[in-house]
Amino acid sequence: MESKRIDQIPIFFILGRPRSGTTLLRTLFDAHPNVKIPIEYPFFFYLYSRYRKQGKIHYEDALNLFEELRTQKVFNQRYFDYLKLDETAFLESLKNYKEGLSPMNFYKLVNYHSGSMFPKEDILWIGDKNPIYSIYPKKLAKLFPDAKFICITRDYRDNFVSMRKFEFEALNTFLLSYRWKYVVRLALKMRKKYPDRFRIIKYEDLVSDPAKHVPELCEYLSLPYHSEVMDFYTKKAEVPAYIPEEMLMKYHKSLTEPINKNKIDLWKKELTPKQIRQMDFTVGKLADKMGYERQFKSFAPGLVPGRCIFAAYGYLLFRFMYLGTKLPFSLYNWIAERLPRLAKFYFKIKKKKNQ
Repeated sequence: MESKRIDQIPIFFILGRPRSGTTLLRTLFDAHPNVKIPIEYPFFFYLYSRYRKQGKIHYEDALNLFEELRTQKVFNQRYFDYLKLDETAFLESLKNYKEGLSPMNFYKLVNYHSGSMFPKEDILWIGDKNPIYSIYPKKLAKLFPDAKFICITRDYRDNFVSMRKFEFEALNTFLLSYRWKYVVRLALKMRKKYPDRFRIIKYEDLVSDPAKHVPELCEYLSLPYHSEVMDFYTKKAEVPAYIPEEMLMKYHKSLTEPINKNKIDLWKKELTPKQIRQMDFTVGKLADKMGYERQFKSFAPGLVPGRCIFAAYGYLLFRFMYLGTKLPFSLYNWIAERLPRLAKFYFKIKKKKNQ
């Protein structure tokens, strides 16, 4: 694979709530010979906040930054090693930017040299999949003017069923359904503003008819379609070299299997009427607009306090995170390191209550 000037290769972002099919989409594109898209490692705003004032990362700073990312734990539960970066090729490419490069191009350069278990040819797109970026599409669209976006949505109730298996976020029905609502509303606004740059796809449509929707997504990116991308699961013997086996079996076991519809409508069996009512009430008519039929449509006065409290909390936290990218780097980094503790605190309290 021959190296190009990184500013000549566009980037696309896969957005969506955690446990909504973002990893499936990433894997399908990872299997494409003309795409480089690494495993999740959301360091862009760490990078951007640090260097946005000076505009460029000078060569010596870029070398120091690379060493810092490589040797220090920058994020909780995220490790630079997961990228499987070709460090020799990356450092060689960096020599082409003795005059410095923007934070955006440094980020793209890291993604470009990330590892993949699939063979690569001429790279036409660099991809990125980090669900946390779903609250930043407006900023990303401005910073990456040639970027395109694919947002995947999943039934908010199935999303909750999947989320509660893991300690990602506080598992409150009001809060998680509000966060779903926030991200989907933002995606709809972005699609309206950038119809040629923003695509929304439903997880249910993708897994029900991948033979239709995967070629459509390739066409959206002006990529040739390769039917071999559907055979990503045949590489399961090689997956542990790129995704730690413990993480694979806990979070991404479906990547070792063909695409199937087994995860659709799990909520009908696994959620209580009370949980369903709370989520239907919180999401409201947006559920109907997105093609997810609500089981409960009537107004429920008793649910108003819970919805208002957690909607306010969810909104303020997301806005705080968004505005945090404008803060000085030291303050942004201090906040970013401590935000995950909120979910840990929730689960700690919950465990004590259940004892």
